[in-house]
Amino acid sequence: MARILEDMIADVKIVQLLDIIIIEGLGRMGRIDDAVEIFDHMKDKDEKIWL
Repeated sequence: MARILEDMIADVKIVQLLDIIIIEGLGRMGRIDDAVEIFDHMKDKDEKIWL
């Protein structure tokens, strides 16, 4: 199981998807400041997210 998780994390697309899910979830909970903080600290900002 740990190997599968490591492989998923190594896949940048999965990590970007998780970032989007977390940011969206925080926004839905009204925790906008937390969502913005995570967005601002994203290592690789996807151009589509910025639009």
